[in-house]
Amino acid sequence: MARFSGAFADYSLTLVGGNLTVSALSTGEGVDTLVSIERLQFADSLLVVTQVKAALALLDPDSAPQPTGGLHDSFAHHLAQIA
Repeated sequence: MARFSGAFADYSLTLVGGNLTVSALSTGEGVDTLVSIERLQFADSLLVVTQVKAALALLDPDSAPQPTGGLHDSFAHHLAQIA
């Protein structure tokens, strides 16, 4: 499990080469590329990585980076559809 100190909305999630990348939007935590991780723990939520990857693939089949701050609402909507 990967643990992040902030709320889910404080991070941007992208797929890079099939790996999930988590970037802090403002806390200075930097960028983490996650390999062999099953769950993400944020201050306000717990997510399953396979569901996160599926939702991101729905949003962007070519896995292009999302604009900073624009991913959260769309991501939550698509994650709810596959959960």
